[in-house]
Amino acid sequence: MRAYGFVLILIAGFSPRFAHATCGDGNLDATEDCDDGNLVAGDGCSDVCATESGWLCTDAEFNLDFSEMFYNDGVHAAPEPNWTLSSDGRTVSQSENSIPGLYVSTLPATGVTATFELTVNTASDDDYIGWAVGYEAGDFYNASAHWILFDWKQMDQTVHCPGFAGLAMYRVEGAFGSNDPWCHNTSATRIAWADTLGGTGWSDFQTYTIEMTYNTNHVLVYVDGVLQFDETGFFPGGTFSFYTNSKEGGIFSLVSPTEGSSVCSEIDSDSDGLSDNMEDGLGMDNTTDDSDSDGLGDFDEVYTYNTDGASADSDGDGLNDYEEVIVYGSDPNDSDSDGDGLSDGDEVAAGTDLFGTDFDGDGYLDGDDNCPTLFNDQSDLDADDLGDLCDSDDDGDGEDAIADGGTDCDDTNELVFAASEEYCDGIDNNCDGSIDDATSVDMIDWYYDGDGDGFGDATISQTQCDAPSGMVSDMTDCDDTAATSYPGADEYCDGIDSDCDGVLDEDDALDAATWYADADADGFGDSETSLLSCEQPEGYVVDMTDCDDTATGSNPDADEIWYDGIDQNCDGLSDYDQDGDGFESTEADGGTDCDDENVDINPDADEIWYDGIDQNCDGLSDYDQDGDGFESTEADGGTDCDDENVDINPDAEEIWYDGIDQNCDGLSDSDQDGDGFDQEEDCDDTDSALYPNADGLDENCQLIGEEDAPKAGCNCSTSGDTPDWKSHAVWMFGMLSLVFLRRRER
Repeated sequence: MRAYGFVLILIAGFSPRFAHATCGDGNLDATEDCDDGNLVAGDGCSDVCATESGWLCTDAEFNLDFSEMFYNDGVHAAPEPNWTLSSDGRTVSQSENSIPGLYVSTLPATGVTATFELTVNTASDDDYIGWAVGYEAGDFYNASAHWILFDWKQMDQTVHCPGFAGLAMYRVEGAFGSNDPWCHNTSATRIAWADTLGGTGWSDFQTYTIEMTYNTNHVLVYVDGVLQFDETGFFPGGTFSFYTNSKEGGIFSLVSPTEGSSVCSEIDSDSDGLSDNMEDGLGMDNTTDDSDSDGLGDFDEVYTYNTDGASADSDGDGLNDYEEVIVYGSDPNDSDSDGDGLSDGDEVAAGTDLFGTDFDGDGYLDGDDNCPTLFNDQSDLDADDLGDLCDSDDDGDGEDAIADGGTDCDDTNELVFAASEEYCDGIDNNCDGSIDDATSVDMIDWYYDGDGDGFGDATISQTQCDAPSGMVSDMTDCDDTAATSYPGADEYCDGIDSDCDGVLDEDDALDAATWYADADADGFGDSETSLLSCEQPEGYVVDMTDCDDTATGSNPDADEIWYDGIDQNCDGLSDYDQDGDGFESTEADGGTDCDDENVDINPDADEIWYDGIDQNCDGLSDYDQDGDGFESTEADGGTDCDDENVDINPDAEEIWYDGIDQNCDGLSDSDQDGDGFDQEEDCDDTDSALYPNADGLDENCQLIGEEDAPKAGCNCSTSGDTPDWKSHAVWMFGMLSLVFLRRRER
């Protein structure tokens, strides 16, 4: 392969922006939603340059949205394409003989006719250049990708597979294969070769003018005025892209749409190839690709099979459109595909042949056969047109059930049979297949309501059970072309006699507007000064929200200046409550909000302890949850060992032997005298001098040499009996002797 590149250039006539907006001049002004260069409505941009319902209008620009490369190409490993966008945004160049890559622009293609010039500005190399529609980020590697590629090679060439000269249109579905950039034989499927350029490569230094009209059901491409592609089917929507593969030196020059104008595409919310406007017009659902839930997609209903996308059963034969097309292969728009007089639904229900006219071979068409599933001679003894082999009359009304070949459509109801009179009761009384039809004996007169105001035109009527579409039971409308005109209607300032009393726009017109004085001319009126009028008086506006009509700086659109005592934006809220939490800032007299820029900080806020923030603005320590004056050990230097209990802190009085460290000294709750022995093993837990093996005591708290004496400190006798005064006296004497001996020893 020879290493060269190509250049993509967008060139368009420059239309200067004028000081005053002119709708339809192709120059989008700040006062216009859109400007597509015409005053034609129905193309997305209306005759007053407003975006029409169901359309999306954007600037006619070819700016880069994103670019992507395909790194799995079996030919090139490098370099990547080098895309460069010119300063005027109309020229894109690519200077490398690169791996396959796409420059994806912001210009929409769906519903747009675009004209551009293509020039290969080099005599080097002979590989691929082209353009694409519908490519989305990551599609080179996306198994669900679906986009359209127009690829053009100059000469036949085989590298690891053959690449053929000519311009072709491909549908790419799924991730690109390594051979797709060269041979288009994995996920890229050729839709068609160009009509005259299908075997003709592009020529060096030759400029081609290409015009493409791209719709989701039809694509037209002209090259130098010659139609090359006229393809129908489903094509994904999206934006224009430029494609390169081992080629440099190409130039794309955009001719139209021109710079500064708008490009409008119809919205397709469910991406089914039908615009929302089309689906709405056909009574379909624009949020799903199968509006009638019959299994047949909306696009195929409209463009492939010409069925009713809003009705699951287009021909009303009892089989839905999917069943007819996919399951049975019958005609979804013909209730009797084989023309034998028996509907397709009835054929399936009866078990006869949808494509055979005489299922039982008895010489009678299925629609004429009184027993089409059984060979018979049409004998019908009860003369009910049901062959004797198929006859059944369960309810005894003299007519056989339809399920058995008869005419009784409800063989469980003796009042329902073919000979019955029809009534407006929601039941097919006479079994003619119609409910409450024109044969009903109790029908109602309905009158045409052309303007949909609920009052009918006495000169146009129809008699039937249910109200026909657009008809009502009333016949008193005096002007059936105006929905706001009928007897008793409210009068409006519209130049119409709404209540049919012969007078236009009376004083009691409901929409006589209230206008409000706008003394400061800021567009916002004073609610205290108003008058009623159908026309806007000078110096008055329809708005009534100005809180100070003497100051232009005070109105609902003004920016609020906090803490100056003035309500600039007229919201009626406190000028000292910036965060809107209902508490005024401490900047205000008596304000209690300690952080007026944070809605989560105010006196009603729940305190979040130990985060260093005073959420409830009480000014107290964030580390003293129980409020006992001692900070939690969570804080630096904190001494409160239980900050959720006010009775536990370094100043608390210790309650011994309850397992709780009330004074937070960290010592044992079972060693009151602090001699290192818990109460259970201490001789006396109130005296730190008395403990096992203390001076003069053995390990059992007995006086050494006085093993029969009471234990020191236990206040009990050796026998275990309840101590009496003698025992106490002996113990006290022993203890005094022990003290005396200790002093003598010293």
